[in-house]
Amino acid sequence: MSMPTFPQNDPPLTREGSLNEIISSIAAEELSLSHLLNVEGEKLQYVLGTMPGLDGAASLDEVMQVNKSVKDTLAVSISLIEPVPPKLTLCLCGACADAFRGTGAFALREAVPGQAEKEVCAYCKKQAGEYYDVLPLTGRRTV
Repeated sequence: MSMPTFPQNDPPLTREGSLNEIISSIAAEELSLSHLLNVEGEKLQYVLGTMPGLDGAASLDEVMQVNKSVKDTLAVSISLIEPVPPKLTLCLCGACADAFRGTGAFALREAVPGQAEKEVCAYCKKQAGEYYDVLPLTGRRTV
């Protein structure tokens, strides 16, 4: 997936040019969300064995893990266009937890204090993480 490109602002933008840039920005956000939905759909197709060229499906445990991962990813992504649900729990690695805190829009509370068993981070899907309750901070924008 490539990053969107925008024309240089030379000469300076007019009112009409500014409106065009805003519309382009909204379109890029919508395109990003559609890519995310497509990737999550392909992930489900893969684990269910319905993707063309694959034989067999995953175990029930694997399907349930992927389903939770997809649900968590979509819940976070939807926060770009809707408020975060009042009760959202995600498994986050240290780096992703720091990124959530760094936005200034979220507070994280350890959901399972002293959690011994680590699971894969729902956001980056690379490192082991811990479960956190994701709490939107009131009066702040969540994008």
